Amino acid sequence: MLRLSSFTFRLLAVISAALFCLVLLVNLVLAGSLAGVFTVGRDDDPPSIVSCDMPADCTLRSALWKARDQGGDYTILFTAGIHTITLASPLEITANAITVTAEAGQTVFINANNNGPAFHISGSNVRLNNLYIYGSVTGTSNISITGSAQGVVLSNNHIGVYPSDSGGVTCNVSPNSSSGVFIDSSGVVSPGNARAWIYGNHISCNKGTPGHGIDILTDKVIVGADTAGTPHVNYVEANRQHGIRIEGPTASENVIRNSVITDNHNGLVITGTAHHNRVLTNTVGDNTNLGVWLNDAYFNEIQANDIYGHNNTGVQVDGGAHQNAIGSSTVSSAGGNRIHNNAREGIYISDANTYSNTVRANWVGVDGGNGRNGVVLENGTHGNLIGDYLTPGEAAAGRNIIIQSGHNGVIVIHGAHDNHVGGNYIGVTISGTNVLSNAASGISLLLGAHDNTIDQNLIGGNGLYGVVIDGATTSTNTLTLNQIGYHSAAGISLPNRLDGLMLRNGTFGNRIGGIGRKNFIGSNLANGICLTNSAQHNSILANDITANFKYGVLFDGATTTANVISRTAVYLNGLDGIAERNGAVYNIWTEISTYGNVWLGINTQAVDESTHIPHPPTLSITSTQRSTGLISGWASPTSSTLSTKVELYRVARDASGYGE
Repeated sequence: MLRLSSFTFRLLAVISAALFCLVLLVNLVLAGSLAGVFTVGRDDDPPSIVSCDMPADCTLRSALWKARDQGGDYTILFTAGIHTITLASPLEITANAITVTAEAGQTVFINANNNGPAFHISGSNVRLNNLYIYGSVTGTSNISITGSAQGVVLSNNHIGVYPSDSGGVTCNVSPNSSSGVFIDSSGVVSPGNARAWIYGNHISCNKGTPGHGIDILTDKVIVGADTAGTPHVNYVEANRQHGIRIEGPTASENVIRNSVITDNHNGLVITGTAHHNRVLTNTVGDNTNLGVWLNDAYFNEIQANDIYGHNNTGVQVDGGAHQNAIGSSTVSSAGGNRIHNNAREGIYISDANTYSNTVRANWVGVDGGNGRNGVVLENGTHGNLIGDYLTPGEAAAGRNIIIQSGHNGVIVIHGAHDNHVGGNYIGVTISGTNVLSNAASGISLLLGAHDNTIDQNLIGGNGLYGVVIDGATTSTNTLTLNQIGYHSAAGISLPNRLDGLMLRNGTFGNRIGGIGRKNFIGSNLANGICLTNSAQHNSILANDITANFKYGVLFDGATTTANVISRTAVYLNGLDGIAERNGAVYNIWTEISTYGNVWLGINTQAVDESTHIPHPPTLSITSTQRSTGLISGWASPTSSTLSTKVELYRVARDASGYGE
């Protein structure tokens, strides 16, 4: 008979207890209910809670309920294989620190089945990872984040789509979804936290009304980077309306970066007094309407994005938008935006209550021209800065390159006023030595544009004029320190196809140059400056006008009158230095220097370009005083309403047989 000592008996008891505990632990592991973990193995969605003691008896909804009842801080996994979970109602995540993730070897489809959103998140520090989420009902989003939620992470999901048999995606499974992701949570975000991080996702094909990819009505949402700030690309594509919308007075301090936003109606929209948001390093391309649209928004930054291929405009700023920054402070692709190949304008700024926006360091048309104008200022917009405010000779840190536009490089029109266009290269490449023409003019001021300043730009190679100022209501604009047709520092001709500067159709009161602020207008293929069709009371002050193919300055047409040229050098032009024709009268030139022009220095009766006959005034000298230099007498023509001022110059004989 086997007899055990008391010690041996006690040892066996301990071993038996240990084996029992080990078996219990294995069973708990198999049940997927170790503390903080549930494993889902069932794909159905019954309305009642199930035990989740084992994966085979655990549904996603039950796992979320149990995690909530345990106070949160749970991870919900799935068994290996493909899961398709068709929901009977939204999945509510109200607890904190809940993660729902599909890992390697798991593919999880969550179909809202037109029964509300798929997920409604009001808890904080929730993460959805590597899931396919689609099929929400009209008026709801596939994922809705509300309440006081913060610290939500949406990573590596497909939202609005699922894979197609051909290897792409199926884009008809969210036909009613108002958006892929909707965020409207509120409350104070703790330091170092964010409302949400959204990265590595495909958010596509949300086709309901309105049908946005991401819809942000709150603050501190980070799109395109993880919690450590590491960038991860989102693809926001083929949504019915906006790829991304940021709207409302509480929509601030959001960051949109590293996202590919394509094939939506509009790419990205900031509206409804949304403010202090940043849009950085995104690819916004081939949306069917606008690329980036700032409407009634302020203090937003649009920087270092590639914005291209839209059927309308690349960047539109309107509806009272103010103090937004398009681009940055340096001439580099890292700060400015590349805005190209858009069917209409590159950048469009409009409306009387739209003001004080800056457009700096952008490359507009560099990778392919925009179909119409590079930059438009229209409909009373005012106080906007295109480029830089510069002291004379200062380098332009915020220079825009504006080239290859289908119409004008810059157009200021319909009452736009008090805008500043400074330090840009217009029609000229980044090197400043080559041209890529805008098809029409470099800068056009039309139809009531007034009190705008065009300063220190290099304007060359454009298909019509360097600058044109046009219209009887277009007035009191100022051009200073520009180089039009010639880069004087580099000594390189960059000719515009027609005149360097054209003033026409009644424009008045414009100031061209000034003491210490002269323009250099040279090498253009027609005239340096042409004033025609009733242009009047304009001042041409202290400029260099040289080496233009035709006249230096031409006054052309009846009632082109009362314009003044003063302290200006007009030299080495292909015809006369200064010419009047076709009834232009009563224009004034004083204290000028004309020399080296092929024909006359001043031709008051230039019937055509081949007529170069001097018509000096007839002088009757009555006295001279050598000691004072005073000469007295009469000059023709004279009348009770007209006097002729006579100035004496030192001259040399030229090819005409006369002096200049």
